[in-house]
Amino acid sequence: MKRFFHQVSWVTTGQILAATMQLITLILIMRSISPGAFGLVSSVLGVGVTLQAIFDLGLSKYIIREHAYGSRHKQVAAALRINSFSSTVLVFVVSASLIVASLTFEEQLLLLLPLSLVFGLEKNADTWIGVALAEGKANLSAVNMVIRRASSLFIFSLLLFVDFNPILSFSIALAVGAFISMIFARRMVNRLIDHSHRAHYKLIIRDASAYYINGLSVQIRNIDILIITIFANPVLAGHYAAVKRISSPMAMIPTALAAVLLPMVSRSGPLQQARVPRGILIISLLSLLPFIGISLLLPLIIPLVLGEGYIAAILPMQVLVASLSVPVAGSLCTSYLQGIGHARSTASIAGVCTVFFLVGVSFAAYNESLWIAVLILTTTPIIQLILQAMKIHAIRKNSHLS
Repeated sequence: MKRFFHQVSWVTTGQILAATMQLITLILIMRSISPGAFGLVSSVLGVGVTLQAIFDLGLSKYIIREHAYGSRHKQVAAALRINSFSSTVLVFVVSASLIVASLTFEEQLLLLLPLSLVFGLEKNADTWIGVALAEGKANLSAVNMVIRRASSLFIFSLLLFVDFNPILSFSIALAVGAFISMIFARRMVNRLIDHSHRAHYKLIIRDASAYYINGLSVQIRNIDILIITIFANPVLAGHYAAVKRISSPMAMIPTALAAVLLPMVSRSGPLQQARVPRGILIISLLSLLPFIGISLLLPLIIPLVLGEGYIAAILPMQVLVASLSVPVAGSLCTSYLQGIGHARSTASIAGVCTVFFLVGVSFAAYNESLWIAVLILTTTPIIQLILQAMKIHAIRKNSHLS
């Protein structure tokens, strides 16, 4: 556990820095365009994250767990090759989709074309850096994320300073940051992997299927902004996008912690694994204070940094940020269950919660209610955490009986 908390300190520090820079980038783009335009940008970002999950094939989590075992080099090297190919295909799919959508729906979507590179390059970088996490090199993951966000913020600020189109500037800046991140990740990981190994691709995709179902079930929820954009009005979509995007940098922290926990649990024996749930509880409780503190400051911060156009989003934003400790616990429980060999259980739980979430968001869009949408956004992680806790309790009870 000592090694785990050492890695957590690295990842948390890196993610706080990266989240701060991402938050500044989001604030700049939100100040530069209307709420309706920001809703459109957020819709594309949400669909892109969903497509990343589709093309991930479950390999990002599979690579971490397999490499953590230390004797499955063939599978890891082959999985990295599959990821590089699927990431390239993703770039072309997103590019074609944006071009078609700009011709048939909204011309401004063409300004977001560089985001196709972002989705492919970031997915490739995050998957490759998973090898470093599996080896206990959390510092490489932290540095990679900081470099990505810092590069994007610098380029975006520079382009805004010369009065370049804000939407195109945003897209280009993210693409530059993703490219630098990908180069860094591959250079760091290449020295850790023997690419001469060969393995059956079909077997790897089959073995990664449980991780795939879980990841896809969670990430498909990112089409929520698109649903609200289509079925509600642009202003509501912009406010909902603001609520979700402002909290998204803070949500990077539980995701990173979960990535550190997975290899640690996979390598641990039964006695160490039994102590992990208590550690999850401690981390979740410790995260309560900063999230609640940030939520209390939002009424002072939002009018200053975003302007009067987002006043209606402040209270819903406070509710969501104050409840972020629940996704922290949920992400860690997911990694714990996957690490002890119950990946299919996490996939089933995530699938049920995703159905609940998408039905709820569709209902909110139909009624044009920001509060219903935020209530669903806040409630879904709570339901998921309860189901995960019940599963962990059942596993521990069965282990005691045996």
